[in-house]
Amino acid sequence: MSGQQPLDAVGQFAPWAGDEERALRVRIHRALTGAIARATRERNGRSRALYYVAAEVGQAWVFRRVDDCADLERVIRALCQLFMAADNVFQLEGPDADE
Repeated sequence: MSGQQPLDAVGQFAPWAGDEERALRVRIHRALTGAIARATRERNGRSRALYYVAAEVGQAWVFRRVDDCADLERVIRALCQLFMAADNVFQLEGPDADE
């Protein structure tokens, strides 16, 4: 890794990560924070649940040590699919009736 560590969560809690691995972990961390933000704003219960699942997956993998960066790429694909599923549920169902 080059010179000084970046001042972000991945740089602080995964200083052992190489450049490629670090970039993947940053993407997972951004998806994690985005999932939490979207879950708190979501107006459909099923969509909200999918965003919380995405947040849990991101949280479980963002700092987990892996032997192969392909595992992190698969996690990113899974997170994308969860985001798309949550969006599709909202598009189909709209907001919950009690709002």
